[in-house]
Amino acid sequence: MELNRQGNSYFDKPDESSPDVFVHYADLDHDGADEKIVVDLKYKNTGTISVFKGEKYIWSDHTSIRGKDEGEDGEEGWTGHHLYEEDGKSYLLTWSHYMYNGEGQYGLYVFNFDRNGDQVDYLTENVMFNIYSGEYEPNTVSEARELAHKANQYLEKSIVLISCDNGKFIYSTEGNPITETFDIEW
Repeated sequence: MELNRQGNSYFDKPDESSPDVFVHYADLDHDGADEKIVVDLKYKNTGTISVFKGEKYIWSDHTSIRGKDEGEDGEEGWTGHHLYEEDGKSYLLTWSHYMYNGEGQYGLYVFNFDRNGDQVDYLTENVMFNIYSGEYEPNTVSEARELAHKANQYLEKSIVLISCDNGKFIYSTEGNPITETFDIEW
């Protein structure tokens, strides 16, 4: 197995017989042993990320490309999963962003796991907003911008495990770690 060290995390080559499955390793419970992170892109328009401690499954989530039909471009997905590192420790980072007709919701979640495989929240921030009507609390638009800027500070120190970009999945592989930031267009 060839390894490409990325700070406190590394990747092994995906199984050649499964070109749509990528395996990453990182110490997500901070016990000195790596957990296995599996990114599975086998299913059309849906990518799944799962975490295993040894052979024990402990967590999973998915991200989808909305509105993708044959012959059409897909819309940007709303959830990206990243591997974040701080002070030599690895965490999963989920950045969720939604906006439609000026109404939106942003969520930034950074977490790891305890030795039993239970999720331990490191950072959880979420804001709902409407850029036109101020339907929610008056300061939520500025809070949304602040959260997007904060998310970018974390994303700059992360690599993409699975995310969407213009209707296509993006993901890091051995030799091609990708860093993604969020573009605030409004």
